[in-house]
Amino acid sequence: MIFGIKLHKIFPSVSPLCDKCHTEEATPPFILCPNLTSLWTNIFQVLSEMLYIVMEPDPLLVVLGASVQFSRLNKSQQQLLSHVLIMAKKLILLFCKKAEVSLFKLQPEEVVKLSHLERIRFSLANKVKQYNRIWHSLLQYIDISS
Repeated sequence: MIFGIKLHKIFPSVSPLCDKCHTEEATPPFILCPNLTSLWTNIFQVLSEMLYIVMEPDPLLVVLGASVQFSRLNKSQQQLLSHVLIMAKKLILLFCKKAEVSLFKLQPEEVVKLSHLERIRFSLANKVKQYNRIWHSLLQYIDISS
């Protein structure tokens, strides 16, 4: 976890090691833990299939939300990518202590929850067409995968 080292200084009984790999000191950015590499590879593979563009795992994109790859996408794709990466980081935080986090087995439920909230937000602003442009690729991918 992010605070592993700080917690260890305050409470010596708390391990300073990463909760995920138990080999390295837990320092930011925790989402780049070596044990999460395959997870991020999987996420970027799914994003590639969803957006019909080759997306390579990119630490800058994961941590900062911007990179050269991000600039190649249109605005709707950028918004969708941002939402997916936020959800992925949220789920990693929620399930980081489990031995294996299978994000895309959990992801559809999170996506559906978020897409409903986003649909309401866009509907209130009379921007349903914009909602459809942003979320269409992801919702279609979930329907195909199910």
